[in-house]
Amino acid sequence: MKSQESLDAVRFAVIGDVEPKPDPVFAQLENSVHRINQIHAQSPLDFVAGIGDIPHKGTVEQYENATSVLSALDPPLFAIMGNEEMAGGVERFYQYAAQWRKVMPDQINLRFVKTCGNLTCIFITASVDGVKFSDDDMDWLEEQITRYAQTAILLFTHAPAKDVYNINQNRAIQDERFAVILQHPALRLHFSGHTHIDPDFAPTHVIDSRGLHHVHVPGIERTKVGNKHTPRLRFVELQQNGAVDIQTFNLETQQFDEAHRIKLTV
Repeated sequence: MKSQESLDAVRFAVIGDVEPKPDPVFAQLENSVHRINQIHAQSPLDFVAGIGDIPHKGTVEQYENATSVLSALDPPLFAIMGNEEMAGGVERFYQYAAQWRKVMPDQINLRFVKTCGNLTCIFITASVDGVKFSDDDMDWLEEQITRYAQTAILLFTHAPAKDVYNINQNRAIQDERFAVILQHPALRLHFSGHTHIDPDFAPTHVIDSRGLHHVHVPGIERTKVGNKHTPRLRFVELQQNGAVDIQTFNLETQQFDEAHRIKLTV
């Protein structure tokens, strides 16, 4: 159970960029599910956030194998699409994401809001290839930011914002409307993946000029930034006083990486 001091805390895990290739073997995802369930049994998690790219190229075989692993996940998985899911189409994603979240397919959306007390989590899929937003995407996001402006807002996207991380900026979100949205004072924390940064080699927590915290979610199955692959996932606890503790779990050592622990206030 939750400790007395964290009874009002929001707690969740964040996973992303699984997409094993060439073979649909989700060994590290299975390890992730096992660890998440262990943590959940000790101190319940409100949900697991999926920031995209679970099945490589969105194939049925990849989805089927991933779903056989995710079916053992105890907390609900709130997932958005990345570019890999887009390759298999939206309807296929709806079919399998409904199984991950344990709801009916007509309850799955490409963008949605989850509220927890004075905290608002906004999940949005970039509907153009999984990495670019449409005008409709931006209209919806602006509406949600305005609607929940009196709360602390956490944003979950697949690709990161432009000019945040030391990466090829072509892999970041280029939309100027998105850049303006990120300046809203209610927005406190932005989680993203897509670029597969290993935190041993490059910063994965950046505070921009407006004070917004950007946190990269390391890839589970492979790394692109860094000369080795270390599969990791994040665990987040956000207290009512705004204190945030983000722990990084190393799936190779089966331990938390204290060097990559992030503490901040939103």
